[in-house]
Amino acid sequence: MNKQGISGFQKNLYMKICVFLFFGIVLISCSKDERIPGTPPTESPGLMPLKTGNNWVFEKKDFDSTGNLKSTTNDTLFIISSISINDTVYYQQYQTLITNQHAASFFVNIDSNTIGKIDSATKYIFFKRVNTNNILINSWPDTSSDRCRGHNDLFGFAGINTVNGYTGCLKNEIRVTDCTGLTFEKWVYYLKSGLGLVRIEHYILEGDGLFYLQFSEDLKSYSI
Repeated sequence: MNKQGISGFQKNLYMKICVFLFFGIVLISCSKDERIPGTPPTESPGLMPLKTGNNWVFEKKDFDSTGNLKSTTNDTLFIISSISINDTVYYQQYQTLITNQHAASFFVNIDSNTIGKIDSATKYIFFKRVNTNNILINSWPDTSSDRCRGHNDLFGFAGINTVNGYTGCLKNEIRVTDCTGLTFEKWVYYLKSGLGLVRIEHYILEGDGLFYLQFSEDLKSYSI
């Protein structure tokens, strides 16, 4: 009788283990079937067409402090590669006459109104469409100036401009201020949505307290 009891107990235990394993396998299988596949990196349509191989050729004119033309050259902005960071695609840009040779620089369309940029490991808003004139959009530390380093301020302008025959262009301005609070440099960008930058202006503060146009770049041709 004791042998039969032990045998029955073992048989019952064996059956319970089999049932447990069966349902465990079913649950694991269902869990695998219900997993959501990874989503592709986000690429927001925006102001600037970003795609590897896109390029914009500018005519660059350099001026002296009295406004006399010193030289004329070509400058090309290339999108040379892309990289995914936290499911967002950033596009590495290279500008033949401006880009820092020692640090990679990347563009990203944050949304349909905003272009972001990473320069020298600093992430900031590079350009933004706004509805208020001369509004402060963003500030970030200056990392490239030879002066005592201060900060950069990005201002947006609501007016629509015609530049180089391109209508509906937007305008933003970056003002560079040193550690003493003196604004000594300005970058002005004109951009046509869906095309990209059509004009770049760079201003330097002179000893008389006035800014002069050091160089301008006007879009000559593009491939997008």
